[in-house]
Formats: sequence, structure tokens, C-alpha cells
Amino acid sequence: MKIEFLLRLLLKIFVYGAIFVFVVSGYLFFTSIRPPRFVSPWTPADFGLRYEEVTLRTKDGINLKAWYVPAEGANRAIILCHGYPADKGNIIGLGRILHPAYNLLFFDFRGMGTSGGNVTTVGFREVEDLAAAIDYVQLRGIRKIGVYGFSMGGAVALMAEDPRVRAVVSESAFASLNLIIDDIYKKFGVCKYPFILATKIYARLFLGVDVSGISALQSIARRQIPILLMHSERDSQIPVRHAAMLHRANPATLLWIIPGADHGENLDQQEYRDRITKFFAENL
Repeated sequence: MKIEFLLRLLLKIFVYGAIFVFVVSGYLFFTSIRPPRFVSPWTPADFGLRYEEVTLRTKDGINLKAWYVPAEGANRAIILCHGYPADKGNIIGLGRILHPAYNLLFFDFRGMGTSGGNVTTVGFREVEDLAAAIDYVQLRGIRKIGVYGFSMGGAVALMAEDPRVRAVVSESAFASLNLIIDDIYKKFGVCKYPFILATKIYARLFLGVDVSGISALQSIARRQIPILLMHSERDSQIPVRHAAMLHRANPATLLWIIPGADHGENLDQQEYRDRITKFFAENL
């Protein structure tokens, strides 16, 4: 009787434990792929930049809203990729640094800002969004194209192995989504692994996405273009070790750890602005 009781107890613990794991991981998964939409209240005009509102079309049929900031006489362009879960206006401050030396294109990733799409895949299909942006810039007759990406946008800039891109600045990018998921559940200690597995199952079932394939580490090792990696020393969202891992995967990249800064708190630093402008000036 005692053995049967223990077996029933263990079975209940297993069943209730599995339900808890799938409920918690399911809640975090679905809220992550459909974050609240953030729409910035400003436009390039608020920063003194003349712009055009344009719509990009991805190969899988998603309409992306974008701002094109032309630079008279410039034959170079930089495409700027925002972070998660923000929008194109969140990085508009860089426009004042890069214009008028470059034509600029800001766009909202799918499922964010004012773009179409109901979900984000946190980098997996967002590489198609960047490809659509590159298509548009080329339609404007520009062939010298650079990409700046912040956070998720930085990872996308590294993962989109598009031969039309000549130089990349990637700031505060994650090395792989596997590591991000691991960080989310690390508070559960050794019990984190069922949550991680459940998250990967949800991604496969509902998005058709293999989480292990969302990896800037895998892509950067193959990149042979100039790449500047920047990461805030005290980044509370994406630990600075991600930048070190990316640099080790491709030692030809340039790495700058921004002293004393947290995630996205760098625009006011003169050295930060100087490094970005110098890098693109030398490599684009």
C-alpha cells in the first residue's frame, strides 16, 4: 500500500509539475511573441530631418512601415534596426549623427510599431524584414549600404548574411536566443531545463521556428565584412558576455565595451558617436 501511495503521489507531482511548466512557459512565450505595440510620438521632422513615409514589402507578404531620410548628393545609405519591443522612432536620435553624410532608412520590424504582422520571431524572420529594407534602398539607386542594429536589431544585422551589406555596427546584440532563454529561467536553477524545453516546443509548434537557429554566433563566424561590436558594460538586459562571445567567434571584428553604461544609455557620449561615424566613414 505504501508503494502504491508513493507511486500515485509521484505521478501527481509529475503531472502537476508538467502543467505548471507548460502554463508558465506558455504565458511567457505568448506574451513575448506578441508584445504591446510601442509607437514613438516623434518623427525625423522633430529632429530637423526631412523624410518620406514609405512601405516595405517582405518576401513573405508583410508590410513594414518606414521612414526614408534622403541626403542630397550622398551615394551611401545606412539602414537602422531597432530593438525589442520598440519601434523605429526609438533610435531616431542616431539620424542627427549620421545625416547628411548618409541616406537613412528607419523601419519597424514585423509585429512592432506600425508595421504589419501579428507576432515577432525575435530575429528568425526579421532577417527578411532587413532584406526588404535593403531592396528598397537599392531601388533608390544606392549600392553602398551599411547597417546599424540595436539589441534585437543588432542580432538581426549580424544574422542577415546579405552580400549587399558592406559594413555593420551591432550594439548590445544577443549572441543566441538559447542564451537569452537560459537567462530568463536561470532563477529556477537545475529545474530550468523543463521550462527551456517547453519554450522550444511552443516555438516549433506555433511559429515553425527552431530556437537554436536564432543565433548571431553562428552567422558572425562566417561574416567577412567590417563589423563593429559595441556593448554596454553594465547592460542589465543582455549581459556583456554576449559581446565577448560574438567577438571570440570572429576575432576580426572590432569590439568596444562602453564603460559604465546600461542598455541603450549611450547616445550622449561623444566617444560613442565618434566611433560610429568613424567606422562607417572608413568602411562604407
